[in-house]
Amino acid sequence: MGAFWLPEHSENVLSGHLSFNHEDGVRLSLVGDFSDHPFDDAQHHPRIVGFIGNKRITLDNCDPGNSSRSAPGVRTQEYRIESLWLGHHFASDDELSFDFAVVTFDDLPIWVGKSIIEVHHKYEESRWASTNAKLELIPSQVEECSNRRLTLGISASSGGDLITEFHMRSKPYLMIEHPNPTPHEDLLTEISRIQDLVTVCTDRPCGIRSLHFGREDTPERAINGRAFKAPKQIEYRASQLNPARKEGVSPLKQHRMLLAFDEVGGLPMISRWLRTAPTFNPVLGSLMSSRYRSKMYVENRFLNMTAAAESLHRLTGSGTKLNPQEFARRSEKAINGMATPDEQEWLKSILRYANEPSLGSRLRNLFKDAKPALNGLIKDHGKWSMAVAGMRNRLTHLDDMGGLQFDSSAIYWLSESVYDLTRVALLKEAGLPLERLRALGESAVYNRYADRLQSAIESTRSALADYDALRSRS
Repeated sequence: MGAFWLPEHSENVLSGHLSFNHEDGVRLSLVGDFSDHPFDDAQHHPRIVGFIGNKRITLDNCDPGNSSRSAPGVRTQEYRIESLWLGHHFASDDELSFDFAVVTFDDLPIWVGKSIIEVHHKYEESRWASTNAKLELIPSQVEECSNRRLTLGISASSGGDLITEFHMRSKPYLMIEHPNPTPHEDLLTEISRIQDLVTVCTDRPCGIRSLHFGREDTPERAINGRAFKAPKQIEYRASQLNPARKEGVSPLKQHRMLLAFDEVGGLPMISRWLRTAPTFNPVLGSLMSSRYRSKMYVENRFLNMTAAAESLHRLTGSGTKLNPQEFARRSEKAINGMATPDEQEWLKSILRYANEPSLGSRLRNLFKDAKPALNGLIKDHGKWSMAVAGMRNRLTHLDDMGGLQFDSSAIYWLSESVYDLTRVALLKEAGLPLERLRALGESAVYNRYADRLQSAIESTRSALADYDALRSRS
């Protein structure tokens, strides 16, 4: 429960209940409403501000929801909120632009692999005698770029009554700083791209555990109003953020990771990833959907993976069936040979993409660059690419026979192989060196399902051959 009002009408304070979860988002239920008349419809409000306890709250982009009225009685009004800001009041016309963002992710401590806590146990006569624990802060790592600064730091805390318990805790964080105030949507995009990189490297979905924004003109203040030198860190919550993993999930094991922080290249790699990722937005959108969605049909998963690989090759690859000039000459000659304008338009639509590589050709070209990492997983890239392309074509181009039903496990393992190909190709585009690609070729992360992938290739090729034979007889 808290007290809430419109920034421009601080005299009209209403009590209300504020809630947040990732399924329903931010919800505010007010006793009363901000309307001038009790029977007026509730309006959209750019901002609602308030207090919960002694915590300042700003609610951004507030749309009215359910409303109830009774006579006699008090009206209640619900609002659906786009985002929740804890720790500061923003006026209705304040721009949500910030100098920096600080984020912590699931699995970031294990991925970074740097500890500031040392523990030594002492044993005497095979019995535990004492334990010495040491927590020592270390300098942050900083990467200076032309348009941003990246910092990897580790915060620490300790506590306990010193009689029955004492605990230490360390938490790594990433900070993105810009030289000028930057819209929070742009900072969120950069955070999302880093989140994708952590997910790609750790080989399991990475959620955001905490996210704070800050700017130099908004300092932290004491209760008496005195400003500190440090800027205030304002917590951000919204349903569109990928939520942190629920408690109780087993911690990440180092041997299950594809690449640890230092192995992938540390902060310089994150900087390069942020530079190259905007080019590959369509690729990442399709690719990461299978990681962040807990439930997805295997057919959709497979089609998303092939779409990501095809998009990546369109953006990075080259090559056509014919020289573009020669193809244009032949196309013009064929179009001019058609008898009517309708026939010419028909042929133009047929020829529009006729000179582009097939999906199988695109996959083989991508494999050439990623071969050092995937040679142990994909042993015959020709058969593999034809199995993937054949499955994609049969799933998307249905005929009068109703299409072909593939084994679900074959769809799954083929989609995983396309995911692995695409993520390695993306890492290579971001500057992952050749020696790291070769090391990946010996990684258990890839080779663990090589036999199941081979079975999937064989069963798919057999199913495609049987289907083609059946069609030829019908």
